[in-house]
Amino acid sequence: MSSGLGGVVAEPNKKKMIGLLLCLGAVVVVAGGWAWARPTGVASTDNAYVRGDVTSLAPKVAGYVTAVDIEDNQAVQAGDVLFRIDDRDYRARLAQAVANVEAAAARLVNVDAETKLQHALIRQAEA
Repeated sequence: MSSGLGGVVAEPNKKKMIGLLLCLGAVVVVAGGWAWARPTGVASTDNAYVRGDVTSLAPKVAGYVTAVDIEDNQAVQAGDVLFRIDDRDYRARLAQAVANVEAAAARLVNVDAETKLQHALIRQAEA
């Protein structure tokens, strides 16, 4: 009799185990589908705030940016070159200022020569 009961008892346990495995498999499939369909790289939050280290940047001079020397989200240190500004306008102004200084120096030489000439003419007139 015990062998007859053992066969009857084993059958429901086997069915429960198969049912449990099927439920577990369904949960794994649903969880995998949810994880696969979930967008990656998107920040989400419950209160619509995302924490981060944000620093404002401002150049000392105005101009057009010609090169960006960093990548997105790259860590930087104080003094690192982040971007380059077109310096043609500033170089042109520097060249103009240098030319103005040279012209003023030439005028000074002319004034000195004129002063010496006038002193010589005064001495000649007095003699």
